[in-house]
Amino acid sequence: MKRLANIYHCMKLRCYVPGSISYERYGARGIKICSDWLAIPENFFKWALENGYTDELTIDRIDNSKGYSPDNC
Repeated sequence: MKRLANIYHCMKLRCYVPGSISYERYGARGIKICSDWLAIPENFFKWALENGYTDELTIDRIDNSKGYSPDNC
């Protein structure tokens, strides 16, 4: 669960923290985290575990022009 929490934390950094090294490629382009995951991180954890998360996986978006959400990850 610690690794999954780190994945979530890094998503937030690249989407919402202008000082983040990846912000220009994410947040500055309008890439966001869906409101359900952003408001309640446990919803992201639950979604990840229900969709086959393992420590060998990363979070990827299907459509790179859209944000992080259940229908795009």
